[in-house]
Amino acid sequence: MSDLVFRTTNADRTLFEAVVDAAREHGYARVALQDPVSGKLSYRKLLIGARALAEKLSPMVAPGEAVGLLVPNANGAGVALLALSSAGCVPAMLNFTAGATNILAGLKPRACKASSPRAPSSKKVGSKNLSPRSKWKWN
Repeated sequence: MSDLVFRTTNADRTLFEAVVDAAREHGYARVALQDPVSGKLSYRKLLIGARALAEKLSPMVAPGEAVGLLVPNANGAGVALLALSSAGCVPAMLNFTAGATNILAGLKPRACKASSPRAPSSKKVGSKNLSPRSKWKWN
């Protein structure tokens, strides 16, 4: 019974494609994301933001690459996650509550080539290794 959802769901699409399908089904004006700071974000604004950010990120990463993402839990995280998916990358969400040591340990195997730290999260981690000015790109 529990695998019924998986047998009846189209799993042959990316996260970005699934959100585009949801926007078509529910309407582009419908609220897709909401947080107490940024407010509401419609599917239209979400998809426009994701594609705009994907265009900026595409030159920095190759399709199929895992990209670590360290951003606050807000609308921007959803936009960044969809942008990476739209660019053909594999987004890997990093959580500042894991602590600097664990985050860096997770990145050591080089499963993630690049990461996009944000100032509010890195301040909470309290580590100079995770500051926005640090070089997070490994080749």
